[in-house]
Parts: sequence; C-alpha cells; structure tokens
Amino acid sequence: MPVNAVLPEKKKIATWLYIQWLASRPTQFSSAIYKETPDAVVRTGVNRVSIWSDPEYRKVIDFTPDYADIVLTAMKEDTDSDWRPRVPQWPKIGEAMAVAIQAALVKQKTPKKALDDANAIIAKVMKRS
Repeated sequence: MPVNAVLPEKKKIATWLYIQWLASRPTQFSSAIYKETPDAVVRTGVNRVSIWSDPEYRKVIDFTPDYADIVLTAMKEDTDSDWRPRVPQWPKIGEAMAVAIQAALVKQKTPKKALDDANAIIAKVMKRS
C-alpha cells in the first residue's frame, strides 16, 4: 500500500482511502471478533484502546483472566514505542530489511531475491559482531 510521488493521483487517493477504511474502528472491530470456525482464536493484535475496552470484544477474549486489563495497562504504561531489537547491529539490519521490502514493493526485485539479498547483508553484519 505505498503512497508515494510515483503513483498517479487517482491511485494515491484510492490507497489513502483504503488505509483509512482498513484502520477504521468498525473494520478493526469486525476483524478482531471474526472467527472462521467456532474453535478459532480471535485476533488479539488489536491496537485500539476503544476495542480492548469494548464489552463485546472482552467476551470473545475471555480465555485468560484479566487479559484485556493487562493489555490495556501495557498499552497505557509502555511509553517506549521503539520496540526494535536492542542490539547495536539493528540500524544496519533494519536498513537492509527496509531496502529489500521497498525493492520488492516497486518490483525492482522479486520478494525472494530481495529478501535473499537482505539476508546475505544481515549475515555479514552479524558475523562482524
């Protein structure tokens, strides 16, 4: 879902509207409580406090006592949004990954080739440590 200067204006608008729809509360909520089968586990990777606080969502995630309250506390108290690995090599690893993903997205390389190239770079970075 890139929104960049190379896209025609119509595609930029369409992409932005899609992102807005995808990130909206109604869409996030319906995907969070959706179960393909009765035994399926619902999505717990929800990032909206309003969904974690919603009684209907809390009913479907009752598999662990106080789970929603624990997640809400973590969301409110964890002020460090930089959850990247805490290793000195991370900047070079992150750059290799970002370049690979971008190359695949703009079709400069196949996803496999881009990730294989990134893996080679990352392996060298880690061996130097």
